[in-house]
Amino acid sequence: MARGYLALNRDVTRVTNRVKAVYGGWAIPCAGQRVYAPRYRSQWLGKIAETGVRRQAEIYYQQLLPIAGVETARKVAESSLPSNQLMQRAETGGRGKR
Repeated sequence: MARGYLALNRDVTRVTNRVKAVYGGWAIPCAGQRVYAPRYRSQWLGKIAETGVRRQAEIYYQQLLPIAGVETARKVAESSLPSNQLMQRAETGGRGKR
């Protein structure tokens, strides 16, 4: 579980950095988290005039959706475990009892 979490965290960081880099490359200020929200996605994509760059941003957004879904599922699964099991998993690196 720990390795999976680290891989997931790296993927989220990689994709979010790329999304911000697209806007930063066009001098479009994009501070905060709204740039990632599906609700505001069309507004953000509308700020990019170049078709190819807009398409690249769309690809990054598509990559971000499944990652965000897995992250949400992980949080729900962890919230359903008793706190002592979470502590045990943290202490054993996610392996549980042996």
